[in-house]
Amino acid sequence: MNTTATPFIALALIVGLPATSPADDSLATLRSTFRTHCVKCHGKGRKIEGKINLLSLKSGKEIRARPRLLERLITVLEDREMPPEDEPPLPQAKRKQLVTHLQSLLKVALKSHPFEPTPIRRMNRFQYNNAVVDLLKLDRDIFRLNERLLRRRDDYFRPETRKMPAAVHVSSRPLAKDIDSQRPEGFRGVASFPQDKRAEHGFDNRADLLTLSPLLMESFLRLSQTIVQSPDLNPSECQIWNRLFASPENPVRGPANGRYEAELKRLVKVAGNFRGQAARQDMREFGSQWSGDAHLFWRCRKADSELTISFDVTGSGSGLRLGMTKAPDYGVFEVLLDGKKIGENVDLFDPKVVPTVFDLDGVKTTAGRHTLRFKCVGKNKQSKRFYFGLDYVDVTGLKSTPTPKPASVDKNAVIRTRLKTLLRRAFRRPVDPATLDRFSKFAEGRLASGASFEDTMRTIVGAVLGMPDFLYFYESNSKKTSRRSPRGREPVNDFELASRLARFFWSSIPDDTLLDLAESGKLGQPEMLRSQIERMMNDRRSGRFCENFPGQWLQLDRLITSIPDQKKFPYFYYFGYRSSIHMLPEPLLLFETVYVEDRSIIDLLDPKFTWQSQMLKANYEGHGKAPAEVQVQLFRRVPLNDPRRGGVITNAAVMTMTSTPTRTQPITRGAWVNSVIFNDPPEPPPADVPPLPEVDKEKLAKLTIRERLAAHRKRADCAGCHNKIDPFGFALENYGPTGIWRDKYENGRPVDVSGVLFNQHKFKTVIEFKQLILKEKRRFIRGFVSHLMTYALGRALGPADSLALDDITTRAMAGEDQMRAVLRNIAMSNPFLHKNTRAPATSGAPPASSDRSD
Repeated sequence: MNTTATPFIALALIVGLPATSPADDSLATLRSTFRTHCVKCHGKGRKIEGKINLLSLKSGKEIRARPRLLERLITVLEDREMPPEDEPPLPQAKRKQLVTHLQSLLKVALKSHPFEPTPIRRMNRFQYNNAVVDLLKLDRDIFRLNERLLRRRDDYFRPETRKMPAAVHVSSRPLAKDIDSQRPEGFRGVASFPQDKRAEHGFDNRADLLTLSPLLMESFLRLSQTIVQSPDLNPSECQIWNRLFASPENPVRGPANGRYEAELKRLVKVAGNFRGQAARQDMREFGSQWSGDAHLFWRCRKADSELTISFDVTGSGSGLRLGMTKAPDYGVFEVLLDGKKIGENVDLFDPKVVPTVFDLDGVKTTAGRHTLRFKCVGKNKQSKRFYFGLDYVDVTGLKSTPTPKPASVDKNAVIRTRLKTLLRRAFRRPVDPATLDRFSKFAEGRLASGASFEDTMRTIVGAVLGMPDFLYFYESNSKKTSRRSPRGREPVNDFELASRLARFFWSSIPDDTLLDLAESGKLGQPEMLRSQIERMMNDRRSGRFCENFPGQWLQLDRLITSIPDQKKFPYFYYFGYRSSIHMLPEPLLLFETVYVEDRSIIDLLDPKFTWQSQMLKANYEGHGKAPAEVQVQLFRRVPLNDPRRGGVITNAAVMTMTSTPTRTQPITRGAWVNSVIFNDPPEPPPADVPPLPEVDKEKLAKLTIRERLAAHRKRADCAGCHNKIDPFGFALENYGPTGIWRDKYENGRPVDVSGVLFNQHKFKTVIEFKQLILKEKRRFIRGFVSHLMTYALGRALGPADSLALDDITTRAMAGEDQMRAVLRNIAMSNPFLHKNTRAPATSGAPPASSDRSD
């Protein structure tokens, strides 16, 4: 069936409608136009094709009650999909007039149209991990997340600076996990649950997919217990240990034996601004001599740069011992304690990577906070760079300051206070007295039975992490609000808004700032909401948005299973690994740059720069002569002078994942562009599509891919979709199965990329194709915004969301096209600030009670 014909056929439904207002004086002319192009096949003389009678609807009310149809009519007219080629063409002036009229009908229809239901949904894996990390303030993830395609090996993601560095170190667990020697993801003994499915043309946070079977519920309960039982849940990993787990009579006071592990944020904090990146680096690949198997690595760029750390000493000390690292690319540093130079300059060069110790006897410290500043004064002549590594700081001769015996502490009161804070954060709402009493009495019973304070709190935290109140996001059905608002368009309350914001920007739960504002009733105030959105986008937790959204939007997980033929593309493989390790970061780093630097979203299509490793550069050139970086890849930001490259469409990752092992797939590529770039996925192919006709191998070898696929275009029920997707796919035929440029096929035939976009724009080269995409940038902006809104709401979009999509798109076209402006406008839009809780709850979810906030 020709799927594009039916919507246009329905245009004639308006033929018999009366004018809806005096402004529609031209409606009679439009009726005449419709009769000319449609009625003869759909109503006249009892001829009704497609089961559509063009004269069946008699009122404007009836057509306005079908907003999805109106949307589709506007689309087929704007894309010139109708009238069919064998019918008289529709003059452009009349086409515009008709579109304008249909848009006015749609706007009226949608003013009171309900939003799509807001189903109850559980957290997905990514959200659950982040929620636990944020709730307990942990320094690392609780389990491995293979859905996190890109891993940052530098501390470069700093959205508050609005600037990306010139070079970054990254890696990919899914593509190089066997040799990944960075600090292991996940706590020991923690049993995760399976990775969540991604919705077709959507995301893995879609509420309708996030149900909870009895088997999965058991997995959550087991997971919550293994988290609190893990030996990795300890004072070194948990930043709020003393405020949650430690007994009030015996808090943890500083590190054991006076040793401050430089890579542990709880003990040593990097202070102030500095050049380069400083982050934890796993050192096990170089041996087992490093304390804690890691050190604090600073990528110092040049002499005169400084790095300052601070640490709290619990007593007086008579000396310092610095555990450091020497390496072929390390520099020479001056050491200052509290602003005063101590000892001689430290030369960290060595031909090998080795640990070293510098004793600074006689350097006295007192109880309190101290700073160590490392200033680069140059490098050894043999050293390649100015890098720096600090393993630990030992305070020697430490004499702890006697602490007075604490006064008698009411442990039950302490527990009640801690539980009130914990439960509000975990459940995303103020905890009611009955719930607080229930938890408090349980804790009192545990302590009375002889359990330790720490074990009691571990048990309670384990219970909280497995409760529906923590696992589920659900929104209340307030009767008071529902009577005031149109059906299916109730405003969210402030606690629900806090949860929506946290899910959108952080893939997590709200922090105390959001909850405090929600409790005071101020979060929903426009100026306050705007300021909180800015704060959240500047927070480094927004890196989770950049980890989660772009990979799913671009469907880059498909690259993991792409295996080009090794005989045809030998350069693609090295040491048993694939060049896709280097392809994957290119579009993801582009997205991060657009976000961090708040660039126009059009830069996603046509940037003037790209990110490139030496291996990726070699791949584009068709050879493998480059350093074999497998464990960690160095990517540099480089300018783009070739308009054929750059952007999220024409990169090696997308070209490779939309190809077979031996050849390109223009149909797959065209469908990808329609689905991803314009959010207009094609209809599934008919079930009875026959295979391509048998052709002898000799004749087949002489054909181009366009000629091989021509048979499908001849079928009437296939032509509609192929007219839509083929131009996009064949436009990319210059890019081979691994993204390498080609002018000819293997058989010597020239590559023909010519086509017509949106049934109106002709092009002959891929450069002209990309220019036309930019000319039609409104289509891209609306498609991109609709992807973002789907992700933000965690549900499929409906007709009622169209007004907000149009408004945000219009603003972007008028200049508000920076990434953060688009995100802010989504978070302040009507769909984001409203809900529809009238629909039945999602299967597998617990019933919502009237006092639920999210």
